[in-house]
Amino acid sequence: MVGKSNLRPSQATQINQKLKLLSETEIEIIQSLGNPNTNVEDIDLPTDTARRALVLDTATDYLQWERSRQSMSLEQYRLRFLYLLSQRSQIKNIKSSINQTDATDGNDPTHGHGTKRFSASAIQQGSTHAVGLSYRPAFHDIRDRENGYRPGAGISFLEVNARWDQHQDKLKVDTFDLLKIESLAPRNALLKPYSWRVNVGAKRADPLDMNSPLQAFVSAGAGPTYRLNQGRWLVFATAEALLSKDRVDNKTFTDVGWRLGTQWRPNDHVSMTFTAHDWLNTTSYTQADRLTQLDLAYYLGKDQSIQLQRKASLGKSEKSPIHSLTWNWFY
Repeated sequence: MVGKSNLRPSQATQINQKLKLLSETEIEIIQSLGNPNTNVEDIDLPTDTARRALVLDTATDYLQWERSRQSMSLEQYRLRFLYLLSQRSQIKNIKSSINQTDATDGNDPTHGHGTKRFSASAIQQGSTHAVGLSYRPAFHDIRDRENGYRPGAGISFLEVNARWDQHQDKLKVDTFDLLKIESLAPRNALLKPYSWRVNVGAKRADPLDMNSPLQAFVSAGAGPTYRLNQGRWLVFATAEALLSKDRVDNKTFTDVGWRLGTQWRPNDHVSMTFTAHDWLNTTSYTQADRLTQLDLAYYLGKDQSIQLQRKASLGKSEKSPIHSLTWNWFY
């Protein structure tokens, strides 16, 4: 249905692309140009014309970004913005150092996978084996194929993960995500956003005990994220809080803790995601949930993938790890 598309990269995308072309000294100059407490006329711009143009272009974008975050007054913004424009207008023969094609990062939204996902799994824990089924009507999570989606960002609605219990001969729901949002926004020398995550739904009271009761919960967390090794590695950490409801005892529990994670994407076909979290129950001051999760994904194409997952306790535990092999179909 799409006959033609026009790229309009966000300001953050343009800044991140230009940042790759800058030296540390030039980044410091841009930070000073964007600081309302410094006198712009005291800042020494690069003498090379091309480098000066790159610095001024990036500083203009950075200044607009900072103003959007309300980090300076409108009067401060106007004075610095006019100074940057006047300096840039003196360089007539050099266009912007980055074009729109560079700004895409090869991330055309029309190349993304389907928004619905159906999954079938083979699950094993110790001597127990089961068949798992999952359905998600929308949209994307950080372990899926990234092409066409914002890297490090995921949002899913009404995701149900169920398992066929052979002993009771019925289908059991293990997790239900009413809403799950993850925004892993990497920080760099100029842009320093905070990553955050929110999850509302129901899950097993003990993720390693498939017979423990389902509990409604709300969790939220925030922290920093960084990209390493030319963007192949994503490293993140969040401080988190969780509110859950025990249906058996009719009690409400509050847990606090941390989550650490890393993701490796060596190419467009493979990804590895590892997370570990440790939560403390604020009522009894006992360990509430200590879990590690490893996901290895191989993308068969735009709309299919195979995923190997291992869930285990963080530290010693009598409960065996849960392994699953999953086929995902997006449509």
